Amino acid sequence: MIVHPDLAFEYGIFKDLQLSDHKILGTGKYSVTWILENSIWKILCHTWSMPEKKM
Repeated sequence: MIVHPDLAFEYGIFKDLQLSDHKILGTGKYSVTWILENSIWKILCHTWSMPEKKM
């Protein structure tokens, strides 16, 4: 979502997968704030919550 001509915000949910068998170990949330500098979108800041792994 663009909140200003040179500022955008993105958020969502991600899955943490085990590479060997693609088992889902957990899910987490993330958010990213983007800034437009010299016609290039760059990450201004980001946060995420990493789930505890269920082994």
